[in-house]
This record gives sequence, C-alpha cells and structure tokens, in this order.
Amino acid sequence: MRMRTVGTAVGVALVLGMVGPEAAEGQIHVGARLGWNLSTLSGLDDLEVSRETAAVGGVFVNIGGTVSVQPELLFSKRSAALRSDRQVGSFEQNFIEVPLLAVWRPLSGPLQPALYGGGSASFETDCDTDFTRLPDGPDGCDGFFGADTDTPQYAGIVGGSLHLLLGPLALGVDARYNHGVTDLASDSDASWRYWSVAFEGSIGFGR
Repeated sequence: MRMRTVGTAVGVALVLGMVGPEAAEGQIHVGARLGWNLSTLSGLDDLEVSRETAAVGGVFVNIGGTVSVQPELLFSKRSAALRSDRQVGSFEQNFIEVPLLAVWRPLSGPLQPALYGGGSASFETDCDTDFTRLPDGPDGCDGFFGADTDTPQYAGIVGGSLHLLLGPLALGVDARYNHGVTDLASDSDASWRYWSVAFEGSIGFGR
C-alpha cells in the first residue's frame, strides 16, 4: 500500500513539474462543479459488491493555457451496496477531497475539449453502515472489516471534459475515473474505485 501511495505522489509531482512553466503564462479560471459519483469497493472477494451513486461537488482553480494546473476542493460521498450469506446493506463514507490535476487543451476555439490526469487526497468527515444483520466485531465504521476510517485515502485520476467558452465564462461537462491506492484496512485489499460525472461553470481572469 505504501509503495503504491508513494508512486502516485511522485507521478503527480513529475507531471505538475513539467507543466508548471506553461501554466504560469496563461489565464486563471475560478469555478464550481456539481455531479455524481458512481462508486464501488474492490478487493472484497467474499462479498457481492454493487455500485451506488452519491453526490460530489466543490470548487476549482485552473491556471494556464493549452497546458494548465488545476487544484480542486470537493465534497465527495462514496457508497457501495454489499451482500453475503450473513449480511446485506451498504457502507458509505463522506470525504473532503483535494485533487491536483494537469490539464491539456489541444484546441483554442470556443469549444474546448480537454484531457487530464493527476491525483487526490481525501479526508473522511463522516462514515455510516446500514445492515440488516451487522457483521461480526464492533459496530460502526471503525469495526467494519477492520477499516481504518481515519486514514487519508489517496487515488490516481484520469479524465476528460468539454467546455463552451462564452467570453470570460465557461460552461461544460466533466467525466473522470478515480482509482484508489489506499487500502481501507491493513489486513484487507479493499479500496474505492469510482467514476465521477459533473457539470462545471467558471469565469476567467487575466490573459
């Protein structure tokens, strides 16, 4: 787990280091995004796991032109439905998520597609379990499969967006895949995998 987390952090740092000079010469866009997560837990081989939708939203700053840097601050809810012979229910976590992305926009016209990649760190604000029959062990999230819910969750991100520029305003839609690299428990391979789809709006400043 530690090597995967370090590898993700190093990769993000290298990408952002390469785009830094280009981003410093561009425009600044400040905006907001609101949408949905479609999430699941991987690594729970003894359970039937189904995806569930939950809300995601927050603010971002995009700095640059053709190549840019985009830090974000998001509220992200992730939920998965679980079933086994002994239990059925759901496991849900709420996070403050801090993505850091490198963005490439190949076109300069009013309709601008973009591709991006990066990573995120997520910090839990709330956790909830809802089961018809609770699993063995302590009740609540901290006893759920030995989950350490106070541990920050790290993820790699790839995605794309399409924006329409209307003067200084930009409206668009964004889709991304988040691949968790932090296990929920030291003795388990369970980690979050989730798609996010969101609508975005921003206003630009500078050149």
